[in-house]
Amino acid sequence: MIDSGQEIHLKSGGKVVLEAAAEITLKVGGSFLKVTPGGILCSPINVGQGSGGSGRGVSLQLPEGVEPLPEVEFPVKKYCALQAQENAAWVIKAPLGGQS
Repeated sequence: MIDSGQEIHLKSGGKVVLEAAAEITLKVGGSFLKVTPGGILCSPINVGQGSGGSGRGVSLQLPEGVEPLPEVEFPVKKYCALQAQENAAWVIKAPLGGQS
């Protein structure tokens, strides 16, 4: 554990990596930013002041050596989609051996 009365500085000419199995939390006054395997949480909910502005386009790429997954088409039955929307615990799976 590192404890300081005033400041702690981390400086790197390259990268700084903080690694934790459960969570990393940054606290300032009454606000916090928490990163967990389940997502990123912040308090208060609004981040920053005013509008975030318009974002830039992004072009996602797979890491080197990773092949893309093949495209698979699944038939969606209207009833199944409506039920899945009403009950989030349902999972739509493709039938074995073709359409049902």
